[in-house]
Amino acid sequence: MEHVALKDWSATDWTYAGEGGKHALFAFQGDMSDDRTGFLLRVSKSDLAQSEWIVKCEQETSDKGLDGHGDDNCVKFIQEMFACKISKHYIDCPRQVLLPWSFLQSLRRQTVFQHANDIPSRRKHDWTMPKPEMQMNDFPAHASGMLVRNYKHWTSIDDGDCIAVEIKPKAGYTAFSPLVDPQRRCKYLKSRFALLQDLYCQGVIVKQWSSSNSTVTRSNYDPLDLFSNNYARMEAAIRALMDNPQNNLRIWCCGGFMMGVGNCQDGNHDDSTRNWNALADYLHVSPDQAPSALISALTSILLQEPLLQQILAFQRLDVIDGDGAVLLYQRLVHLLDGSNDSAHALLNDYSSKEMKDYHVDDIEYLLSHSPVRSPADMSRINRFCEHTDGFRRMQLATLTDNVRC
Repeated sequence: MEHVALKDWSATDWTYAGEGGKHALFAFQGDMSDDRTGFLLRVSKSDLAQSEWIVKCEQETSDKGLDGHGDDNCVKFIQEMFACKISKHYIDCPRQVLLPWSFLQSLRRQTVFQHANDIPSRRKHDWTMPKPEMQMNDFPAHASGMLVRNYKHWTSIDDGDCIAVEIKPKAGYTAFSPLVDPQRRCKYLKSRFALLQDLYCQGVIVKQWSSSNSTVTRSNYDPLDLFSNNYARMEAAIRALMDNPQNNLRIWCCGGFMMGVGNCQDGNHDDSTRNWNALADYLHVSPDQAPSALISALTSILLQEPLLQQILAFQRLDVIDGDGAVLLYQRLVHLLDGSNDSAHALLNDYSSKEMKDYHVDDIEYLLSHSPVRSPADMSRINRFCEHTDGFRRMQLATLTDNVRC
């Protein structure tokens, strides 16, 4: 991990570039010769909100927090878990950095003051400063951030022209676990994205990225099509994304915004129109043909590259489904005499300590360090695994027969 001193970094070198549910992004705007040029700083919004209180405590007391830093398992997870299923040349591993709490305090104040109108209305509460439940000595001495490449300004192509496309493909499979709750068996028939779109349009759930006065429209995108490895279905999936991108598709041309839910740096509709016209000139097509030409190019690239199939193989490691995870947690609580607090403490301790030395191929280590004693007889677990695989094959056969009909 790279340690960053306050004298090396200034909040004024960074500007608010957008945010998701848990993290905010800041674009570097300092010296162009700096090695941080072309990168985004990704910071936890909870750390930003709590920095005000933590710095105040540091100034009023001698407490400086625990030795060490915030969660640093993300990079290790990318390096060790993704690498076993996804080719390394598809993975751009972020640089993890230590950040003084005073830097986050300055960054938060600067953002709230200068970009109040750019923060989505439904996410403004994330920037408030509630007093944390933890004591000062429970916090790490430094916060943790990540430097991720800003691909919309990537110009490594020889002629300097670059089209950057950001797609959130979502889960490309339907549930196949026998542990799915009987009342939620629709998971066997529709993708998770499609089900959430239904709930979104019915007003059951709210998308934080959407403005409070925007019209709710259902996306016809289906991840099952994108991951199908079939040209026609993949093309239809990308077209559906372009028809209604929501926050699942964003496109830039030479750094200029073209499509998607934009942020404060992405420009306006006039900029988007100009960039589409520029793309049409580059592709030697008329402006109204540019979207179709781009769809065809994206489909061809994704069909030729094995990336989507590698992602799908990684996704399908989920053999228990979220409902099964709930059942496992309830079983853990039962083994701990019904104490949710004990279960939380055990899981937190296990993930923060034991997993630091865990490697994806070291199953024996995982079993030997399990917080709950392994059963002497593994036959029931083995039978469950066999039933799960058989159930998955049965579901696939049923779905295939339905398609044929």
